[in-house]
Amino acid sequence: MPSPDIKLTDDVVVVDSKQGKMFKGYSNDGKSLLLDKSAPGIDQLKAGKILLLSGITVVRATQVDDTPDGGGPGNGQATGPGAGRSGEPTVLDHVGPYPIRTSRERVTVEDAPVILPNPQLSLLHAPNEITNRDFEGWVQERSIYHASNWDSHYETIFSMHDAGEKEDEGSLITAKYGKGNFVYTGLVFFRELPAGVAGSYRLLANIIALNHKKGF
Repeated sequence: MPSPDIKLTDDVVVVDSKQGKMFKGYSNDGKSLLLDKSAPGIDQLKAGKILLLSGITVVRATQVDDTPDGGGPGNGQATGPGAGRSGEPTVLDHVGPYPIRTSRERVTVEDAPVILPNPQLSLLHAPNEITNRDFEGWVQERSIYHASNWDSHYETIFSMHDAGEKEDEGSLITAKYGKGNFVYTGLVFFRELPAGVAGSYRLLANIIALNHKKGF
């Protein structure tokens, strides 16, 4: 669970998975999460809210149903990176509002140095102040499936690399679009959140907050 010093926006509902015991699996079509109705925090979940299921996932709930098999699912569909093995176009190459390509570039050393090339960007400041300390204690690796060859509308947030490799700024990029923001990231939240790495929770909260209109 996020520690008390991590600020979350009011549309985020934290549900305690109890180390995964409250997660009952997926619906037959794979589009819904099935949760135990006794999971702490599930009573606050409503359609339109962002579900932060501790140690498992983050999705926006489009529908919340009471099901006979003991679940209260928040419908959401997760798509994983599928960069072409030979650099051929993939579905993710068309996911952003401006041109972007994905790659198999990654940073495999969990304590690789992280540089903030654009420290003025709001993603680093609200609701949590993000610094290099937020990358302390990461496990297994830093980031996978980096963005590559992105349009000039995108701004980079972090720069990192493995020893002997060149600097890579494709681990997290963002662009303003319409009334909101688009974010692409390869940072391994799926490893850091279950491991209880505080910096990963703080950074994810800032990403979620990007499209919030109210100040902090």
